[in-house]
Amino acid sequence: MTTIARTQSETTNEESAWLIYFNRRTEIEVEQNIGRFVTIDVESGDYEIGDDNVQTWREVKARQSQAVTFTLRVGYASTFSRRGGGMTRLPR
Repeated sequence: MTTIARTQSETTNEESAWLIYFNRRTEIEVEQNIGRFVTIDVESGDYEIGDDNVQTWREVKARQSQAVTFTLRVGYASTFSRRGGGMTRLPR
């Protein structure tokens, strides 16, 4: 198994994205968004929800060109599954 070293800023960006997600959970995690992607600008709190993670990133970058972003899957603990494994839903 390969271990990927993460920088302090990468860790902080992920933590910031989760904090914004949970603070806005009632508006982000509505039934029609479950399983979709949410890209969050961790500095402004701006976000975009969609079916394509690249497109959500582009939409945020179009509004905030200097955005520092992190993408999550709405309603799930991980953004992508590995090796065909299932994805774990977040507890309500």
